[in-house]
Amino acid sequence: MSVATAIVAVGAGLLGSMIPDFDHPTSGFWQQLPAGSIIGRIVSPFLGSHRLISHSIVGMAVIGFLLKLLLN
Repeated sequence: MSVATAIVAVGAGLLGSMIPDFDHPTSGFWQQLPAGSIIGRIVSPFLGSHRLISHSIVGMAVIGFLLKLLLN
């Protein structure tokens, strides 16, 4: 494994560990973004309660679809 691969793998792991809690406005995901706490408060009501959509198969499919659109 190259150093670049290891860095990308660690970064992806860190981001992936924060994504399931993005439905909570005070999560680490929102705290890392500029104006993230404000955006988190706006987005949170649309996602339902904490650990509702982001911890479900539907949430996983939606995130996967959005990431596919973003990366293509």
